[in-house]
Amino acid sequence: MKQKVINVAIALGSIIAYLGVGYAISGYINPIYTMIGVNLVVCLAFFLMQKFGKSGTLSPQLKLMNTEVWQYVILFIVMFLSGQFTGTYILNQLSDNSFVSYQGTMNSVSPIFMAILVLIFAPLGEESLMRGIFFGRLLPVTGVWAAWIVQAVMFSIMHGTKVHIYGAFVMALFCGLIYFRTHRIGLAMLSHCIYNLASMYVGGMSVPDVLVSLPGVIIEDILVMAFLIYMMRQTIKLKDLREHPLKSIGKAVMRPWNGGAD
Repeated sequence: MKQKVINVAIALGSIIAYLGVGYAISGYINPIYTMIGVNLVVCLAFFLMQKFGKSGTLSPQLKLMNTEVWQYVILFIVMFLSGQFTGTYILNQLSDNSFVSYQGTMNSVSPIFMAILVLIFAPLGEESLMRGIFFGRLLPVTGVWAAWIVQAVMFSIMHGTKVHIYGAFVMALFCGLIYFRTHRIGLAMLSHCIYNLASMYVGGMSVPDVLVSLPGVIIEDILVMAFLIYMMRQTIKLKDLREHPLKSIGKAVMRPWNGGAD
């Protein structure tokens, strides 16, 4: 019980500190430079915690099977497109002053510094914080499903705009999934970087109206969520097989005797 309280305190405290320090400093320094610095500190803190075994992260690292690689590539593509289409629908239908403010902040510095934040320090810092620390600490407390959903909801809320809320949510689910599957935070960081890069250079492309209509967005989002949930279920089954091989073998042996039910 004591360790669970410590894990929750570290998970929540890390986010409060991240947001609080960033907000306090941004009153004196440009928010872009502030977030570069804050994300750098978070990333360094996470890797120091890993080095001294205090991060609560997953170990050891696990490799993806060849068939899984293609599943994750396809999932990433449809997840990205779903996030972009839903964001476009929201932008077309709702006024979002927070998104206008976000764009103004991004345009307040040179494109080089904006790219440094979006493509390097945001993926490094946010994945260290949300998947490495927050998700890693919640896992032993709440279990896989709750921790997976909560970290995605928290990540979505932290982005603070209506336009980003769904895209950030599904990206967090994907990054949480791949981190839970492989125990490699670097893959989550890489996925985050590619998502941001694609958003910068592909997100503004024109698409057929049906894809950004309400029926189209609903269908797309349901399919993506079903794909994500399916992949997490498969990951949990695989981990159960690896960690409890005799239990899994027993289920397989008993299945013919109980009518095929698990």
